[in-house]
Amino acid sequence: MKIMKEVEVATLTGNNILGKNITDDKGNVLIGENTELSDRHIEYLKKNNISTVTIVEKQRISLVELNKIKKKYLSELNYKFKYFDEGNKKKSLIKMFLQQKMRQYYE
Repeated sequence: MKIMKEVEVATLTGNNILGKNITDDKGNVLIGENTELSDRHIEYLKKNNISTVTIVEKQRISLVELNKIKKKYLSELNYKFKYFDEGNKKKSLIKMFLQQKMRQYYE
């Protein structure tokens, strides 16, 4: 679920994600939803007197929550691959690789 908020263009710092399309009077999309706003985009908005936009608010997650997610996915991975690697070296290596990548992703 995206959390969005309306902000003034003057407060944008670049790398904000646009939450809603910016359209002209005819409904043509000028800058699309989910665009990462660059300095060039921000200058364009200012130049065209667009004073506010809706952005996707960056969500912060605590280390405790992150560790819970990591444990959950590693547990699911182990369960799904429980019998996958029995007696098969290639499958065992695939399982080990996935576990390693999962740990790296959540560190």
